[in-house]
Amino acid sequence: MRATLLSKPGCQLCDQMRQVVGEVAKRYDLDVQEHDVTQDPEMIHLEMSVPLFVIDQVPQFRFTVSQQALIRILEERGCPRRQT
Repeated sequence: MRATLLSKPGCQLCDQMRQVVGEVAKRYDLDVQEHDVTQDPEMIHLEMSVPLFVIDQVPQFRFTVSQQALIRILEERGCPRRQT
């Protein structure tokens, strides 16, 4: 499953979301790309809305996410667990 973390430098909420997403991504088949909105003229309008976590082009979480909430969304969408 593809996901994008929209973020910007110096953003503590972005750091927190990155950590939560990273932990969950270790257990699920989740391909997460991070995108700095300050480096993209077409996305600069989102600068005050980050962090924003998007799964398959659908915004799912803005500002905060818990591991439990992210896992629930992934399981609802049929994202497989990684084989250990």
